[in-house]
Amino acid sequence: LPYLGVVLYRGRKLNALFDPLTDKVRGKILRWNASLISQAGRLVLIKSVLDSMGTHVFAAMTPTSSFFRSYRSLASSFFWGNRDSARRHHWVSWDVVCRPKNEGGLGLRRPEDLCAAFACKLWHRFGANNSLWATFLHAKYRSLEGSNFSGSPSFASETWKHMQSVKACSDSH
Repeated sequence: LPYLGVVLYRGRKLNALFDPLTDKVRGKILRWNASLISQAGRLVLIKSVLDSMGTHVFAAMTPTSSFFRSYRSLASSFFWGNRDSARRHHWVSWDVVCRPKNEGGLGLRRPEDLCAAFACKLWHRFGANNSLWATFLHAKYRSLEGSNFSGSPSFASETWKHMQSVKACSDSH
C-alpha cells in the first residue's frame, strides 16, 4: 500500500516492494534511445534523472541488495550503450564510474551511499532530539541507551536497525 510514493509494509522487507521503482527506472531507460545519445549525454541523464528517481524512497527506507544490483545493471547497461541483446564492452567497473571525479570516476552517486547518507541524517536528527519523531524513538528505545546492548532488538524497526548500522560505523572512525 503506497503512502506518499513509499510502500508501507509490515514484516520482512521483500524485493517486490521495490519493483515499482525498478520498473520506473527501466521505463525511463527504454524511452531513451541510447544509440542516438552520446556517452556524455547518457551520463547527464543518469545523474539528473535516474539518480534522483529513488531519492524519496531512499529517505524513507533502505532497498534490498537485489534492488541495488538491478539498478546498477540497468544504469550500467544504459551508460555503456547496450541494446536489447547486444552487449557492449564495459571498459571499467561501475564502482569505478561511481567514484568522485578527483578519484578517477565520473561522479555518479551510488544508491547505497545515498541510503547511508539518509541514515546518517536520521541518526543526527535522533541525536538532536528536536522533533516529534526523535522524541518518539527516544521513548521507544530509551531502555537500550545505557546498556551494553549490541545490535537491535527483535521489535526494532528497519529504520532503527539502519540507523544503528550507521552509528556503529561512525563510532569505529
